[in-house]
Amino acid sequence: MAPSSPKRGNPFSAAASRIQSFARAIQDRKRFRAERLRRDAATQWIQTAWRRHEACKITKEFRRKRAELRACLLLQRQFRGHAVRRSTGPQLRKRQHAAARVQGMARVRKAKREVERLRKELELRREAAVTKIQSCMRGVVARRKVLPQITFRRLAVIRMQAFLRGVLGRARARIAKRNRAAIKIESFWRGGLAKAEAMRRRAAEANRLLEALLEGNVPLTDGTPRTAAGGRAWLGKVTAALEWKAQNDADEEDKLMRLRRQLAFSRLPQVLLEEVGMPDSILSAALLDRSVAALGICKRRARHRIRALLQTQICQGGELVFNRQMRRSLSVDHGVLIRLTTEDAVREVSNLLLTSWSIAAARRSASSAGGASTTLQVLQSGLHSLKRKLHVELYATGKSTQPQDSAALAALVASGEEAATKAVERAAAARDKVLTPLEQEHAALMSESKAATTALKAAVEKVQPEVDAIKRKHQDEAKQAEEKLREERKQKHEQTVALHKIAISTQIEKERLEAGLVDKSRPKVACYKKVFANVKELQQELKDLEVSGTANRKSQGILQHTLRALESRAVKAESDAKAKVLFGEEEQDVKDFKPSAQVLKKQEKSVEQEEQFQVQLESEVHSLRADLEAKASREAGLLGAQLRREAEELGQAAASVERRIVSWKERADAVRQWLAEVVPVAKSASRVVTAADFVKACQAPESEHTYGACLRAVAKQVISLLSEAENVARGASSPREGDLAPHLQRLKSTLKALGELRVTFPDPPDVRSSPSAAKGRKRLYGREDGDEDDAESTEAPKASSQGSRKNSISTPPPLPLSTVEGADDAETDTPREDCASVPTDTHFGGADSTGGSCHPSSEAMASGELRLRVLQVGDLRMRVAEQGDPANPLVLLIHGWPECWFSWRWQLPALAQAGYYAVAPDMPGYGGTDSPKEVARYDSKNIGQDMLSLLGALGKDCYALVGHDWGALHVWFLGSLFPEAFPRLCAMSVPPLFLHSQQPPVRELSARYGENFNYILYHNEHKTYGESWPVSDESAVSGPADREYDADPENFLLRIYLSGALNTSEVKAIPLEADRNKDPKRSSGGCRTRLPQPIKGAPLPSWLPRPALDRFVDEFRKSGFRGGLNYYRCLDRNWAQVQEPLKKRGRKILQPLLFIAGELDNVIHTNGGMEASTAALRKTCKDLRGIVYIPDCGHWNTQEKPHETNVALLGFLASTKDLGRGPGPREPTSRL
Repeated sequence: MAPSSPKRGNPFSAAASRIQSFARAIQDRKRFRAERLRRDAATQWIQTAWRRHEACKITKEFRRKRAELRACLLLQRQFRGHAVRRSTGPQLRKRQHAAARVQGMARVRKAKREVERLRKELELRREAAVTKIQSCMRGVVARRKVLPQITFRRLAVIRMQAFLRGVLGRARARIAKRNRAAIKIESFWRGGLAKAEAMRRRAAEANRLLEALLEGNVPLTDGTPRTAAGGRAWLGKVTAALEWKAQNDADEEDKLMRLRRQLAFSRLPQVLLEEVGMPDSILSAALLDRSVAALGICKRRARHRIRALLQTQICQGGELVFNRQMRRSLSVDHGVLIRLTTEDAVREVSNLLLTSWSIAAARRSASSAGGASTTLQVLQSGLHSLKRKLHVELYATGKSTQPQDSAALAALVASGEEAATKAVERAAAARDKVLTPLEQEHAALMSESKAATTALKAAVEKVQPEVDAIKRKHQDEAKQAEEKLREERKQKHEQTVALHKIAISTQIEKERLEAGLVDKSRPKVACYKKVFANVKELQQELKDLEVSGTANRKSQGILQHTLRALESRAVKAESDAKAKVLFGEEEQDVKDFKPSAQVLKKQEKSVEQEEQFQVQLESEVHSLRADLEAKASREAGLLGAQLRREAEELGQAAASVERRIVSWKERADAVRQWLAEVVPVAKSASRVVTAADFVKACQAPESEHTYGACLRAVAKQVISLLSEAENVARGASSPREGDLAPHLQRLKSTLKALGELRVTFPDPPDVRSSPSAAKGRKRLYGREDGDEDDAESTEAPKASSQGSRKNSISTPPPLPLSTVEGADDAETDTPREDCASVPTDTHFGGADSTGGSCHPSSEAMASGELRLRVLQVGDLRMRVAEQGDPANPLVLLIHGWPECWFSWRWQLPALAQAGYYAVAPDMPGYGGTDSPKEVARYDSKNIGQDMLSLLGALGKDCYALVGHDWGALHVWFLGSLFPEAFPRLCAMSVPPLFLHSQQPPVRELSARYGENFNYILYHNEHKTYGESWPVSDESAVSGPADREYDADPENFLLRIYLSGALNTSEVKAIPLEADRNKDPKRSSGGCRTRLPQPIKGAPLPSWLPRPALDRFVDEFRKSGFRGGLNYYRCLDRNWAQVQEPLKKRGRKILQPLLFIAGELDNVIHTNGGMEASTAALRKTCKDLRGIVYIPDCGHWNTQEKPHETNVALLGFLASTKDLGRGPGPREPTSRL
């Protein structure tokens, strides 16, 4: 049906419709406009976001392209630079080569110009020289023409004047002579005759003396050194005779010179008077005067040689020194010889050779005397000079026939045979006088060295097998003792366990009986019967049990008494219960009976007790094993030392033989060359003398040999003597050593083996204690007087091996305790103070005390006991422990961290017993010494001044400085800063690796560890981990390390001591807790929780008994840890302070030094191991005397292995006793 339309005639409805349509249209437009606005807004937001996104993309793309462009530009720039270098490099090299060629060509041109200039200059010089020579020649020619006329006229005038003067002079002289002769002839005639006779006698005496000296027969010497006064008197007499002889020789020389002039002028050709001035005549006269002058020089040289020979006779046995003239006269002067005549030249060489031979014979040595030439050098040099001289003379004399030469040579040889034979006999006698004793001594030394070597070698080789045998014996005894101890302890433990079970069963039955007696109105007969039956079984079981030991017997008696009482109570209760049953009471039994909680707890603890027994048994076995090993080591060392001393007695004889062999070799080496030369040189000298006489004889007119033949014969003999001299120079072989050198080598090797025995088996220090110390030692090691073992266990060690700690001979002296419970009443042989009323750790000295110390008495000083006292050292009060005589050399012992003087308790008595004055102070910040607040007060320079002040307070120089741990660092620091004050050094456990570091140690450790934990960095932590401590900041006085350690000193010290010896066998046997902090980061915690801790009830190592640990704990509870940690906080400061002194000394420690450490020391292994430590020691120490690594020893070697440490230290001190700075160790004045 269609809708009805509105009526047309109603205008209101149409208007309403239009209004509604209009309203709807308006609403639609508003809605459309709103939607369009929303769409526009959304579109605008989307467009904005898109534009931002596109802008970011464009920006990123731009940045990427810019980075790529920049990289491309950089690559292009580098490539262009590379291309430019590749393109320009060859051009530059070509230019350089071209420049070099141009420079070379320029230098060549310049050199050619210079050569041309020099050539022209040389030509000009030649022309000038030619001109000068021509001028000189013209002058010479002119003088040759004029000179004869002038000379003739002058000679005529001179002859006339001389004739007139001669005539007048002769007339006057004749008159004066006649007058003087008439006056003096009568008065001086007799005196002249007497003087002439005396002169002849003195000349004869001087000639005899010189002949004896030149022949080697020294009648005026007896083989012993002359005294000064006797030598001067003898020399005065001989000099007086020789002075007259020299004057007489001078007169004879004048006569000889006149005769030679006459002879020479007679040999000149007969020329006219006007020809005397011609050049040939003048040359001949000049040659004559030249030879005469050279002869005068030879005479003076002969006088100097005579003085040297006489001085040799006076200075026998002393140092011989010649002056310059004597040294020159005892060597060949070729210039003088060449100017002499042949006769004089040969005679000069013969005299020189005889004098040199006589000096060598008097000295019994072929070496240079007083700086002069040796005899062989004189012989060779003189013969060479004669050879040249004779060659010149032969050229001048001309030729001779062969028969003449042969005859002359035969005559020369025949004339010298007798003299040569006598000279050889004299020289052989002198040689045999020296050689025979040497050969006899050589034979004796050969036999003695062989016997001494054999005996010493047998004694040395016997030591090690004997020591090994006793070690094997002790090992067997130790095994038996250990098995016996285990058996005894297990048997005793089984008895104790059985008694414990019986005691628990007794307690159960007692509780059962008491439960039955609770309600007496109800009789419990069955309960009482059960208790009675059980008690009877327990009594029988207790009766059958064999019990040993005082404590177990006491327990057995108590149980027997308890069971008897319990039995009587059960019997009584049963009878009472039966009576009640008879009267009709109802019987009742105890139901659901259970033991009390206390009994159950005892039963449960039996398992724990069994574990504790096993731990204690292993600890006791370990202690026994350690004691037996120490005893075996001690007895082996004693046996080795005894055998070594026996070998040393033989070694003294062997050393004496060795010294005699060395002395013989020195004496033989000194005379060997002389023994080879003495006979040939004497023979050669005799032949040279014969040659001089032969030349003189041939110059006589009546000689049967021509002068030329004579010279040729002499020349041949000189050549022969030269060859013989060369053979002499190569023939020095007597006295022969033979097999002496191998014997000496074997003897030295045997003595070296003996020296190695001294190191291997030194004399052990005699560590003994008084009998009164036994009781204190029992308390010290936890054995009270009441806790005695049973009879069997007491006698067992005595019967088998005496291996218990109580009977061990290697037991160290007792600990000087002051804070252990009961220690005030305990007897010890090491009193804490001589002022007994003052506590040990009290600072002595009040307001009226300047020294600030309680000085020990002289009796205590002489007794060698341990003394503790407090000294005022600078601005500190320092506690020191000392032992030994203060007159002995002082050995200063510096402890480490965390320790005190007590760490040296085993070294103090050993050093005192060895003859030293041992002083161990508490370092500043430790124990009884003051603790300065300023951190900088703990650096090396201040500590060094404290040690020097301590030496001043003691009034002693330091003989040796010994340091362990931080004490070793003080050794390195103080040895560098004060080398004169500490002449000997011994460092323990800490090698000097830090001295060669290129930067401060804390900074280097910080770079190495970073955020990981390191205890040195932890000790330097103030506010920031890994930084050095702010030393200059006065407010920085404490850090997290000292606060942590001070919170629980006992726990920390126990942990740190065990960690230092963690890898040793003794500490490995101790059960440790597993909850250690193993996180390497510093943020995970401090130091204490990272260290090992033993489980509760675990035993301590034998080297750290409970009293010793308590002593360390008490010391650090009083002083705290801050002072000790301040040393770590000055580590960088110390490193900087020693750099300059080390640089001045070439980064070397110059003093003798010994290093000791344990093979299992953690400090050694964290520094690269033993190889790195050894390399650092060799690099640092110039005089490294030894490196000792002790087996099975950790960081605390002074406490873990005191015997080995003491042996090494005492050996080092004994080996350096000859270095000065105080006397060596004295013998101990009293026993420990």
